[in-house]
Amino acid sequence: MTGYVAWWLGDAWKTTPLEGFERIIFIEQRIDVSGRIAEANGWPEQWQELRDASREAGVGIDLSLGLVQESDFAALFASPEARRRLLRETARLLRQPDVAGLHIDIEVYRQASTSPEAIAGFRAFVEELAQRARRSKRWQLSVFLPIGGELQLYTPATLAGMSRVVVQGYDAHWPEGPNAGPVAPLRGPEAVTVEKALAQARALGVDDARLRLAFPLYGYEWPVQGEGIRRKTTGKGRALPLAPLPETMRASFPSSVVERVARHGAVFHPESASGSYAFEQDGTAWEGWFEDWTSLQVKRQWLKCEGVDGLAFFALGYDAGALVSTVAHSFPDDSACLAPTRAAP
Repeated sequence: MTGYVAWWLGDAWKTTPLEGFERIIFIEQRIDVSGRIAEANGWPEQWQELRDASREAGVGIDLSLGLVQESDFAALFASPEARRRLLRETARLLRQPDVAGLHIDIEVYRQASTSPEAIAGFRAFVEELAQRARRSKRWQLSVFLPIGGELQLYTPATLAGMSRVVVQGYDAHWPEGPNAGPVAPLRGPEAVTVEKALAQARALGVDDARLRLAFPLYGYEWPVQGEGIRRKTTGKGRALPLAPLPETMRASFPSSVVERVARHGAVFHPESASGSYAFEQDGTAWEGWFEDWTSLQVKRQWLKCEGVDGLAFFALGYDAGALVSTVAHSFPDDSACLAPTRAAP
């Protein structure tokens, strides 16, 4: 079990006991086009309590390397000088106390946003990091694997050197999307589903022991028009944490999924294994989708039957620790497994 700690959630991670996690990933060390760390988000000085708690729990912390703009990707990775600078920056990060590894979270989905030279440069950078990790035997390298886009950044060769591969299991529908719909569907018509994520990772040679499915601890709701579900959106959606956040964060997250469902009710959808609700406010219709205890158990059961038992929760604190804690104390029932979806080796 892996957990993401997001800098924008502050101390919300404290609601989740760290015992039982194999790894914590701190988001993020933001990279700029020159290959420098442009924003460390307070790491390491402002995160002493997280560092102490992880050390006490015996859980390693990986620093996430993130690139915000797709347009920056081509400029950075097409430049040998920028790549060399980024390698020096990663070496500096790994010398810091309490850093046990690096997590690459660089997401490019559109072919038109980059170039063949940048893609080749990125893959060479990843393979160089993997070689350094093998030589060091002290730190580990992991990666977030985006799915659903027209561009596949990774190859079997680049993923072969990863200790863990966190597969995108969320944002099948997103705030700027044209329709409301499930955030993390098990199956369905979306480009991103748990089934498709698992199939893509396996096609790229990722063995089940290294695979972790990213699971969201939040939902989205959108202003919509029309009837039924998965309605057309009329504006940008907004994210809601699963559980209410502390008062200090209510300005950013004034409500939560738990509060919405308590007030408006919810419907569970078996195909996507997700929940939804609907309400009207000040003349505007809203439709929300989320993952909760039921959807987590259904997806865990499906993964268990597929031979996968790894989850990566995004992000610790969005559930006030309530949902994540159920994973440590409950186990899917193997007797409920259906026939496997792939041939046995």
